[in-house]
Amino acid sequence: MPTNRIASEFRVAREALIAGDPSRFIRLLAEDVELWDLGAAEPIHGRAAVVARLTHRPDDRGSADVHDVLVSDEHLIALIHGRVSTDDESFSYSTAEIHHLDEAGQLIKRQVFASDARAISDRLG
Repeated sequence: MPTNRIASEFRVAREALIAGDPSRFIRLLAEDVELWDLGAAEPIHGRAAVVARLTHRPDDRGSADVHDVLVSDEHLIALIHGRVSTDDESFSYSTAEIHHLDEAGQLIKRQVFASDARAISDRLG
């Protein structure tokens, strides 16, 4: 699959996920995907487990924007800007999501990195 098509499909799917519709993002996942959330001690294994996680989320207190998506034959990197708000404060952050791609262009592994991962994880719960 051409890398620009993968980037475009990912951007649309990730923005839909941010807006609360995980269906497009789920279609990009390989059956045996391994998804690491920021600050998680263990990954989520398999599409079914990721679907359960994405479709049973508590009300989010935050929002995010896809800043940029870069793709090679084996990797997709998404730069995400996010915001979390509570009654008392607002917190902005940036992350880099590193996705490993299989030969069909599906996501087989995701890792999330941030300069202040602990603060973000604490605020996102």
